[in-house]
Amino acid sequence: MSDTVTTGHQPMEAVHIDDRPWATLRWPGQWSKMLFHPRPERATEPNAGLVRYEPGSHHPLHKHDFAQVWYILEGQFQIGEGTYGPGTMLFYPDPHWEAPLSTSTGGLMLFVQYQGPTTGGGPIYAGRFNMAARKSIAAENLERCAFVYGAQHPLQRGRRGEGSSLDDVTTVVLGLTVIWGIRIRSAVIATKVRNARRAQRQR
Repeated sequence: MSDTVTTGHQPMEAVHIDDRPWATLRWPGQWSKMLFHPRPERATEPNAGLVRYEPGSHHPLHKHDFAQVWYILEGQFQIGEGTYGPGTMLFYPDPHWEAPLSTSTGGLMLFVQYQGPTTGGGPIYAGRFNMAARKSIAAENLERCAFVYGAQHPLQRGRRGEGSSLDDVTTVVLGLTVIWGIRIRSAVIATKVRNARRAQRQR
């Protein structure tokens, strides 16, 4: 292939499943091997790899702004109102609510999570697929949106970073704080102007 054709293009990368250890996923009884995943120097890389489920593992209804595709390799899964087995591919467009999942058999899935073409939300690896210890489900924020590539602040474009600790209440409080701060500063300036004018009249 000529240099002209390949100029400005990235090369293919290959990773073998044995090159990665199993890591702790945030949901009970779930383990992951993400062969590719976002990192500071490669923020737009997808989460792509395997998720292993122990019998009895599960997760609750929760929200994502990125898109994802699952392919069931082993096991039977109750997802929402349906039951799905090996050979089934599931597609979640962005944004979406991920239905409750449970499995009595355990199983194995191929996962690919990628930047949502509609929302711009990207998948999160750190603190999701590589946890030192799981938190309780009650401690998880199930309505966090995905990280938005290029966002300078969690409130930019009306979205919050999925890695951010901001929730809806905090967002409202911050917004009101900014508004009242502006009003207070305006009142202080107005007071200073009135005092200066009064001082000039008294001279």
